[in-house]
Amino acid sequence: MPVLTNVIEIVAEGTVPFTTGGAKVIQNVFHYQLQSGTPQTAVDVAQQFRDNKWVTLVAQLHESYTGVGFNARYIDDALENYTFLASTGDGLITGDRLPMDMAVACVLRCAARGKNFRGSKHFTPLAESDTLKDELTSAAAISWNTAIQNLFTTINLSGAVYIPVVVSKTLSQLRTNPCTVIGSPITSVLLNKTIGTMRRRRQRTSR
Repeated sequence: MPVLTNVIEIVAEGTVPFTTGGAKVIQNVFHYQLQSGTPQTAVDVAQQFRDNKWVTLVAQLHESYTGVGFNARYIDDALENYTFLASTGDGLITGDRLPMDMAVACVLRCAARGKNFRGSKHFTPLAESDTLKDELTSAAAISWNTAIQNLFTTINLSGAVYIPVVVSKTLSQLRTNPCTVIGSPITSVLLNKTIGTMRRRRQRTSR
């Protein structure tokens, strides 16, 4: 099995207000592995991610998305705490938004084979103007694909190179030391033009 070391987990967090009041916390989780160079601090890598990758992605979200921040740590050590980094980006697309359980989805293909080395990401909230019936419009698909492809490229920081990876929750042991991180580098990312869903982000029924 492909064992990984020096793997950073970055959790991007934001909020979206419910129509009925209150707000939903939206989290997106990413993993990057040190490929070469000297390990950098998790928060410094997260800052590079925020400023060079997430900034392009968050611009595609509906304006109701408010960035909260990023939590980052090396998952090789079960005792390492997350370090918080403030957000600098909110959603920019104006107009009506789609229900919160509707999302832009992408598929992550990896170097290793098998169901444990497949991944996907779902991004929400979406502007209604970016969709036509069940799919992204042609213009929105181009913008989203550019943002997603940029999101899953290497991070370069002070001579250190970090590559995006999929971490297998099933095969990895991350609760106690010594941790075992099982995963695989991401080799390609495919945007789904069809709008996806995430039920756990759905607003509660209002009557």
